[in-house]
Amino acid sequence: MRIKELREARGLTRYRVARDSGLDWGRLRDAEEGKAGLRLDSVVKLADVLGVSLDELCGREWPKSA
Repeated sequence: MRIKELREARGLTRYRVARDSGLDWGRLRDAEEGKAGLRLDSVVKLADVLGVSLDELCGREWPKSA
């Protein structure tokens, strides 16, 4: 996931994102570093806090049509 990239691009601290999304700070850190996964409800909250879609948060790109 692109949590850290999107968080930093918005000038948000890890603490603020954790607080606003209801996540434990350490859990968010581990998710940013790829050391742990998150439940879907937590990913949805993160997307809302960061103002992005789930696809954007997860780095999903749609194939370009021919």
